[in-house]
Amino acid sequence: ICEVLQGLMPGSPSRSTRPQCLSPLDEETIKVDVPAHIAQRLLGDGGTWMRALEKKTGARIVVRQDHGRCQLEMSGQPEQVIEAEQLAEEAVRNLNASASAAALAA
Repeated sequence: ICEVLQGLMPGSPSRSTRPQCLSPLDEETIKVDVPAHIAQRLLGDGGTWMRALEKKTGARIVVRQDHGRCQLEMSGQPEQVIEAEQLAEEAVRNLNASASAAALAA
């Protein structure tokens, strides 16, 4: 796709001198909201969980926190991002369930 688009652009370099094209069209970004009461438990281990998720899926993960909100921004190939999203949502559900159970026991 990228070569075709570059070929259509006026003044495009010849095929032999054209740089390798890395298309951002191949990447996807998904954002997952993490409840504030869970974010510390999920991310408070020095980033171990996040690094493990990146290693397992190949997705890049950025944590955005502001005004009591936490959001995981996951980028990469579609299959990497989908797997990272599923694992992150599962972790949030598990932590939310354990927090709810603890609150009921108290």
